[in-house]
Amino acid sequence: MSSGDDIETGRVTTGESTTDIVGDIPDEGNVGFNGPAVLRVGPAQGDLAPRQTLDGIHGLGTNGAVQAGSKGGTGVVGFGGPNKGSGLVGLGSAFRNGSGGTGVVGVGGEGNDLGPLVEPGPGVVGIGRAPGDFVNEHPGMGGSAGVIGFSLGKGDGVLGSCSSNERSGVYGFNDRTSGPAYGVFGRCHSSEGAGVSGHSANGEAVQGYSDSFYGVVGRSGTHVGVRGEGSHLGVESNGGDAAILGFSPNGHGVIGIAPNRTKFAGSFSGNVLVTGSITVLGAKSAAIRSGNGSFRRLYSVESPESWFEDFGEATLKRGRAIVAIPPDFGACIRRGTYHVFLALQGDCAGLFVKRKTARSFEVRETAGGKSTIRFSYRLVGKRKDIDGKRLERVNIGDQPEPTSALRERSRPVLPPESSKQTKVLISDTERYVRQLRATRRKGATKESPSTARRRSRLRRS
Repeated sequence: MSSGDDIETGRVTTGESTTDIVGDIPDEGNVGFNGPAVLRVGPAQGDLAPRQTLDGIHGLGTNGAVQAGSKGGTGVVGFGGPNKGSGLVGLGSAFRNGSGGTGVVGVGGEGNDLGPLVEPGPGVVGIGRAPGDFVNEHPGMGGSAGVIGFSLGKGDGVLGSCSSNERSGVYGFNDRTSGPAYGVFGRCHSSEGAGVSGHSANGEAVQGYSDSFYGVVGRSGTHVGVRGEGSHLGVESNGGDAAILGFSPNGHGVIGIAPNRTKFAGSFSGNVLVTGSITVLGAKSAAIRSGNGSFRRLYSVESPESWFEDFGEATLKRGRAIVAIPPDFGACIRRGTYHVFLALQGDCAGLFVKRKTARSFEVRETAGGKSTIRFSYRLVGKRKDIDGKRLERVNIGDQPEPTSALRERSRPVLPPESSKQTKVLISDTERYVRQLRATRRKGATKESPSTARRRSRLRRS
């Protein structure tokens, strides 16, 4: 056939230039266009309904004799009309007693499976330019959207499935190099829902990786930024500098709560460094293994003020001894106010402290005795670098406890129908791929007698 000929259904119609189908009003001019669409394609109903599964429209893009590196044409392009019209709408529906269908299915090219020299490509590409009604009704989405998935029923708005290693069911990428930008963003208004939810049968449910900044960040305006829950460990982390960093400008940096008093709110295997003070509402103690293998508790000695103490021995010669304060200990205490306690290691009339200076103290035997004998001493001095007020009043403040929301939510939020919907989508996609391959191998079919009798003619405008 040549350009200008009629379009005949059931046959191959060739054209030398673009074929336009234009809807216009009758010549009378006082009657509107009859119908909701310029072109509508679908199967017949009733006795003439086809007996096999059919697609409504196939669009195949091409780039002629395919050259390496050249870009192929698009199968179907939809341009939305003025006043925020949609370029392409896919509506999955159930006719009569059938199950619901998929609105839009995108199948990416897989090497030579779909034709010669067809390189792998995306199934669906969306490019957003101007905001539409849906975006305007959801200001949190920002400007325009390349792809919008919206479900009125119980299905997922967007569902991605992948069966290849090192690939993703859903992949989001933002090429901005500065300012707030997100590869994937999830939002949910339900108090029992989640903006982003991940589920894995064997691996990590949610994984975050960053080349130069935080791998995962959780923020909450009024509640918990990050919460982990597990039958063994709720949160596990591994970091080169720090596995866990807790920071709060106005609240608690890290909170550990263990309502079961036989368990620990915090357990550390290794050295612990604290910058600041420690306030304990219980006892401070050490657990020491006894001779029978059990652990026994030894309590710390408490004081109403902050004191450091040191111990030593010296020799009284002819009733007199001058003991130097160790320089390293002396640098930690206020030398003007320290105490010395003496203990004899032999028999004599007794000992007393005759004089104290910033560097030493002098010990004498009582009653002018001239004994030569060993003695021990205990040196106690006030800590130098802090005030350590006597019986200082402590403001405990609010004690952090688990909120009701944390107690009630005992399991993560999981979309219950995701597994079933994924299987249905995979099945539909595989069926579509089989049909597409069969169509390309078989080519266009000639019209049947019944089709010819019901031939509809569309004239070139």
